[in-house]
Amino acid sequence: MKYFRVRLKSGFTLMELMVALGIVALLVAIVLTNLTQAKSRGRDSQVRADIGKIRLALVKVRESNPLYHYPGTAGAYQCIKTTGTCFKGQYSANTTLTSAISSYFPGQAIPKPPGTNTSENRHDAYVLNPYLPAATPLPNGQYGPVLIWYQEKPIPDCKGYVAQHETGIYYCYEQLPY
Repeated sequence: MKYFRVRLKSGFTLMELMVALGIVALLVAIVLTNLTQAKSRGRDSQVRADIGKIRLALVKVRESNPLYHYPGTAGAYQCIKTTGTCFKGQYSANTTLTSAISSYFPGQAIPKPPGTNTSENRHDAYVLNPYLPAATPLPNGQYGPVLIWYQEKPIPDCKGYVAQHETGIYYCYEQLPY
């Protein structure tokens, strides 16, 4: 009687390894996509919270003003920050505006847009025009006080005009009460 030796394989075949790596790569891609979307939603949520605080501070300052005006220079877009420029250098900070609203924020720290880089218009500050003249309205005919804020998805509930100045970034030109 002859005995046959059965030789047991040790390890995996190349095909088995490739299938396992393919599955791992697919799972990593799914997780990274969800993580990116979660970060974007988080930034959008922070923008909404910041804008709510800024809007409330602006309204409180306007209500305490005997002339019932928003702070800042009427007819000019201004960065809502203490110094420097914003919107790629197009607008400047206004210390009258920031000093008027800063007391309404914890530690007098005015909110800044989250997670932005210098190549984007939205970098570094939100924007206010205390009174946009009727002679130069936005494309939708809107004039009066305008607050500009941004999101990484369309803004269906913007109370004003929505523009897309950069790919994937939507700007809400929100009309404030007056």
